[in-house]
Amino acid sequence: AGQCAPTLAELGLAPQESSGFVMCAETNDEREQFARWFEEQWRVASASEGAADFRAALRRFAARQSPSSVYTHVLNQVFADMGEGADADRIVDAGTGIRETQIWNKLYRFQTDGVIGAIDKLMRFGGCILADSVGLGKTFEALAVIKYYELRNERVLVLAPKRVCTDVWPVEAPKWGHNLSVAVAVGTPKQRLAALQSKAQVVVTNYDNIQWLADQKFTFDGVVFDELTKLKNPSGARFKALHKVLDSPVRWGLTGSFTSNGLEDVFGQCKIIDQNLLGRSKGAFLQKYFVCINRDFGEWQPRRGALEQVMAAIRPATHVV
Repeated sequence: AGQCAPTLAELGLAPQESSGFVMCAETNDEREQFARWFEEQWRVASASEGAADFRAALRRFAARQSPSSVYTHVLNQVFADMGEGADADRIVDAGTGIRETQIWNKLYRFQTDGVIGAIDKLMRFGGCILADSVGLGKTFEALAVIKYYELRNERVLVLAPKRVCTDVWPVEAPKWGHNLSVAVAVGTPKQRLAALQSKAQVVVTNYDNIQWLADQKFTFDGVVFDELTKLKNPSGARFKALHKVLDSPVRWGLTGSFTSNGLEDVFGQCKIIDQNLLGRSKGAFLQKYFVCINRDFGEWQPRRGALEQVMAAIRPATHVV
């Protein structure tokens, strides 16, 4: 509805010579006069081209939005300038034959960009966080990345919640993975060990088995953390046990709720991917980006601009779809 110059008159703090959309009205007569003027302006504008589009935009803006759509929009705004562009020819090794695979050709454009972005970050930084909203196909994208590594004769370990281990990965991998073999290390110790020692290109196990994994001997070229938020607590026994087994050159996390319980959760998730992103110390992270509001209960509140600063710090290893 026009622009407002930063003067006392234009800001509505002092009388002005001509009518504008920000007015200083000191009497009822002035307010009524301004209301009549505004109605006339609105009537004239309604008859002009683009008025219907403008009203439709206002209705969309004022409509109630679902939390997930707001979350997706915020993430996209935060990471709006992060992309270098998905340059498949530069990033993806065509000699692997990945572009001729079934899974690659089933990807939607935004999923292809996510896969290429993940491969780029894994190759350059050794770590990547793929942050997609629920339902956009994180597992599908992860399978495409895993297929790329499999074509390079590399083996991948997947850590996920138990239900996802048993009901998602062994179902989706054969469907889209183009002969990608998957072993599920869930059940008795004997069953888990058999899967771990198998020749399967992908071994899937649940987070509850991390401490058991710490006592086993195995070699993987990459680790995928499905539902990365399960590792948000860097002081937990599970997190500490995981560090004993993480000697894989590349790791990437999948999440649809990166900051679901607050910005503080981001530290643990990033530390497991790459300790260089936000540092090694949770205390130092809190001191830098938060203000303590209750030391007795350990309550912290983000400083002004903390979200943007944290996201800028982790941007090199993060791809948002």
